[in-house]
Amino acid sequence: MLPESVRQPLELRRWALRVLRGDLAIAPQVPATAWRRFLAIERCAFPLARHLGQSYDSYLAPSGISTFRAALEKEARKILAARSQLAEIALVAREQAWQIVALKGAVCALDDKTAVDLDDIDLLAEPKTAHLLADALGQLGYRRQGSGSPLHIESCLREGSLPVEIHVSADVTGVLDERRVWSALQPLSMDGLFRLAPADHLWQVIVHLGIQHPYRRGVIRDLLVLKRAMEECDPQALGAVRSRTATHAHGASLSVVWAAASALGADGSVALELERDAAIRHLMNSWITPLHLPRVVEADVGNWSFALLMGPAERSYRWNAVWQRARGPSLARPIAWLERTVPRAGRVARVALRLIRSLVALPPALMLAWAASRATRDLDLSLKQRGE
Repeated sequence: MLPESVRQPLELRRWALRVLRGDLAIAPQVPATAWRRFLAIERCAFPLARHLGQSYDSYLAPSGISTFRAALEKEARKILAARSQLAEIALVAREQAWQIVALKGAVCALDDKTAVDLDDIDLLAEPKTAHLLADALGQLGYRRQGSGSPLHIESCLREGSLPVEIHVSADVTGVLDERRVWSALQPLSMDGLFRLAPADHLWQVIVHLGIQHPYRRGVIRDLLVLKRAMEECDPQALGAVRSRTATHAHGASLSVVWAAASALGADGSVALELERDAAIRHLMNSWITPLHLPRVVEADVGNWSFALLMGPAERSYRWNAVWQRARGPSLARPIAWLERTVPRAGRVARVALRLIRSLVALPPALMLAWAASRATRDLDLSLKQRGE
């Protein structure tokens, strides 16, 4: 049985999906704590306000108005910050004649009709250009921090701005032909920036949710990015991407992402797995957040909890990430020093630290996954009955 602290945010989630489908219903009467949890997890205040219109207050319960306004202002600030930063980057790209590609939410951010909350700005550049762009951003007050990977260089951070992550590969799965991807780029409305072709953009969004961050595959903010990506594809492109998801090693998770788009469909249907995922996500948030764990530990526990619930392919992906070779210096100063002085020992120490983090996260993740599975058993039964 789901506790009330989880049921109430889920009621708001169902209401939000109705609103985003065009049914301007009155929000359920729930306490402010439920609003805070719902808005923190689903990150959809800006698109909800867009659909509800200027009189959005009249659709909200009194307990949620101040919380909703605060979330709306926060999301709007980040969207405006992203546009300002993208304009800076576009200017640099034009001056240097670089092809810089905006990815995922950054593509949506340029239009009020599609803008969603952003935690960072994802870009794509060719490997050599990526480092040159990072150096150019350094002249604008950014600094490199964190570790890179075979797919992206270190994050570029500046106080008061969103982090910028520069990718050097368009596809973590290696399925896409990178040469074809680059030849099919399309210019964005912001002169100097490009975007992926619609089918490539959709594939990247699906992979991002289904493989890299499966715990986000039903978050309303991400559903909106997914829905927009699908709307931009013609039937032939949709068919090609659908076929690719069905034959992929992570096909089960990718297929759930594909079905997730129906959550915002006109018929009001919602993928059964999606409701269970949402319940588990809210349930785990209610358990993990009060512990006030370090952010990295909280992320590790959350990632492993969902991987344990989702199956062998997701667990394999998590283990592979432990052994992955990273680019850039470690955030841990002793390991960064070791990498400079004895590179091989630094590599071993870095992998060992990731392994220790995973081993520390696994016991609480196992308990959370087991408890979440039991707590959502009634939901699973009702969803099965609905699907029969």
